[in-house]
Amino acid sequence: MHSHLGVFPSTFKLVLHGLETLGGLAPTRYISTRLQLAIFLYICKEGLGVRHAGEAFQKSLDTVSKWVIPSIPVRTLSSFKAVVQAFTCPTYYYHWVRMPTYSIPHPKNLLQNTRFNPWFQDCMGAMDGTFIPVNTGPEHHPRYRTRNKTLNMNVLACCTFDLRICHVLAGWEGSVTDVRVYQEALSTGLKIPHGLCFLADPGYVPSAGTLTPYRGVRYHLKEWGRSGQK
Repeated sequence: MHSHLGVFPSTFKLVLHGLETLGGLAPTRYISTRLQLAIFLYICKEGLGVRHAGEAFQKSLDTVSKWVIPSIPVRTLSSFKAVVQAFTCPTYYYHWVRMPTYSIPHPKNLLQNTRFNPWFQDCMGAMDGTFIPVNTGPEHHPRYRTRNKTLNMNVLACCTFDLRICHVLAGWEGSVTDVRVYQEALSTGLKIPHGLCFLADPGYVPSAGTLTPYRGVRYHLKEWGRSGQK
């Protein structure tokens, strides 16, 4: 399962149960919820289309796909769309994605580590941007083309110190800077309580909500270099 869907059986069962109970994912006459989630994960991992997914799961194209909007000739996977709607359902989304506050303590391994505590006691977690490959029309290529000449979407993600995603902002063109995406996140839902901050790389300007290293300064490279030899 892991080689084809990218998850282990225990994780698959946990996600499926959450989508059924919180996300409203329901079986249809021709396809079960288990198979809907499997098709979704298979397409996300392999990046393949309708015909290949139908052959892999032995389902007809009529069962696997349908018209999204009759006036627009775009086909999408019905099971894929159903799982996306379940993932983005508020009852499921906000059950797992929650912004940390003062009431949420830091992980014990961080509090007990003198290398991090008390130096980062006011940090909520870390934030960074990542590029996600996209396919667009030729007229949109200049906006999505990055410095590496590839077409990407600039996605901002924030996570806590125990690696829980607490905020994601996707959709910005690859040519947009990380600072611009961060400013948009602050105006569209990212809330950083006063006195707290996120760790970020030098691509983000220092502000009340970010803690960034100084450019051109080497931070304990010898110390971190020796750690791999212990």
